Amino acid sequence: MSVGGGASPEFEKRWADTISSYLADPNVDNARDVRKLAADFWRIRPGIPSIGPFLGMMDEVAAKHPVRNRWVFNAAMWWLRRFLPSWRPGWNDYWMMRWQLSHSEAAAVEIHQRAWHSFLASDMLRPMPQPELERLHAVWESARWMVGSYRRQDPEFHASMLKTEKECEVCNANKIND
Repeated sequence: MSVGGGASPEFEKRWADTISSYLADPNVDNARDVRKLAADFWRIRPGIPSIGPFLGMMDEVAAKHPVRNRWVFNAAMWWLRRFLPSWRPGWNDYWMMRWQLSHSEAAAVEIHQRAWHSFLASDMLRPMPQPELERLHAVWESARWMVGSYRRQDPEFHASMLKTEKECEVCNANKIND
């Protein structure tokens, strides 16, 4: 996952190296490095578009390595989530960041659901105000773009998406994977 947004080549390299190190060995030292990377990322790219990746990094690391001042961490994460409601495309970045750090099946399934089924979900059976429909469409479009982009860049992500698609009940019921 590239940092984008004009980050220096040095920070891009640190980003790639830190994530690779944590993925190879999610020990306490590497977890601390990911937390530092997340904090530096926030300093380089503050604002709503950066909340998703930042939260993804912090949540994934905290799942394996709880922080000492858990209540402070929880309060900060709650505060940030207020600025990233469920309809924001930033949650696509959140799940991609979690997948980048874990290669977990749960993150892959969530990414797949957001890219292929969020716009076609049962919510579509009820009338929706135009702004809500547009927000849902933005989540779906950005997730589909993200999946396509990362599939071209990362063979492991591509393989993970293929596996998820083959195991998806909705895709299989509609014979999407034939």
